[in-house]
Amino acid sequence: MVPILSPLPKAPGVSVIVPAHNSEGTLANALRSALAQDLKPLEIICVDDGSRDATAKVARGFRGVRLVRTKNRGVASARNLGIRLSRHPLIAFLDSDDEWLPGKLRHQVEALRARPAAVLCATGVRDLDGNGRVVRERGRERSGRLYRDLIDGENFIVTSTVVLRRAALRGILGPFPVQPFAEDYHLWLSLSRRHDFYVDPGAWVDYRLPDPRTLPTKYPETVIEGAYQGIADLVGRAGGEGDRRRVLALMEFELAAQRARSRRIGGALRGLLKALRWDPWANRNMALALRVLAAAAGASLLERRSRS
Repeated sequence: MVPILSPLPKAPGVSVIVPAHNSEGTLANALRSALAQDLKPLEIICVDDGSRDATAKVARGFRGVRLVRTKNRGVASARNLGIRLSRHPLIAFLDSDDEWLPGKLRHQVEALRARPAAVLCATGVRDLDGNGRVVRERGRERSGRLYRDLIDGENFIVTSTVVLRRAALRGILGPFPVQPFAEDYHLWLSLSRRHDFYVDPGAWVDYRLPDPRTLPTKYPETVIEGAYQGIADLVGRAGGEGDRRRVLALMEFELAAQRARSRRIGGALRGLLKALRWDPWANRNMALALRVLAAAAGASLLERRSRS
């Protein structure tokens, strides 16, 4: 049964959740970008997820930021703790290495008030490289029940862009599943089967791209497989075998890209073939296959540079 949501008040309060782990170098800019919004959040909760650096000291330097320290349990657990401690009807997420652009929060609150059926508003992003340079902008307007878009494509919702109605989380355990990979995708799929979303095409967030060299270590194959298997079980129960196969194909594409980054080209090609066997006719296949090839080319270029 879909929960009945009451209309948003004229001036709904916003709680901002900022998970942080060993983020002393980026956290200050993230917090400044939240505090500088013209629509001021009523609370900013920074959850220090067991950092070993000066993350907590950085957070303590900001008036208006509530610091909560916990053992290192991962970003999903940190966000969940922040949600439990927050008090306001709208919840906004901001990762500690991303930044909001001016006006972002007001723009999204107005978008949600104009769309009473929508429980989540996301936006486009500006992708930044390791030096902070903008490498591209991406965003596309979407609205309605976006479950099918998320299944037939991939996860196009960047967590740092999300403003979410708290009431939509009623009855959802977690709400983020405590897993180190694709925890956001899992939650968006859960919510989008029952509720409308709105994705604004504007780039309102600076999103720092991860260093591809660190991904194979940060996300071992067993972690990727476990996360996607859980998502496949979720969508299989809700949408049937076809949806389960689409998610397993995404898993194989992700594993293939990971192998390509590690210069394991044979394994990457086998992953591509497995992905195509799971979901041979999907429109997304060409784009995802090209991404795997780009990962292989990037790994080769980095290797040549390291030798020179």
